[in-house]
Amino acid sequence: MDNVLTESQFKRIEKLATDAGRSVKQIMPHVLKHGLLELERVVKSVKHGIADAEKGAMVSHEQVIQELDAILAKYEKKAA
Repeated sequence: MDNVLTESQFKRIEKLATDAGRSVKQIMPHVLKHGLLELERVVKSVKHGIADAEKGAMVSHEQVIQELDAILAKYEKKAA
C-alpha cells in the first residue's frame, strides 16, 4: 500500500504522540481504533437515517423549528 497519510495528517499524529508522551508507533493503534469507532458510528447513523427516510419517518423543517421554538420558550420562561 502506498503512503496513505498526507504530510499534514502525519504531523497531527506526531503532535498527538508528543502531547501524549508516546511515539508515533505507540499512538497509531489508538488513532486507528478510535478513528474506526467514530467512522463506524457515523456510517451506522447515516444508514439508520436513510432507513427512516425510506419508511417516511421524517419531520419537516418547519416542524423542527416549531419544536425548537417551543423548547426555547419553555427555558426562557424558567430563566426569567
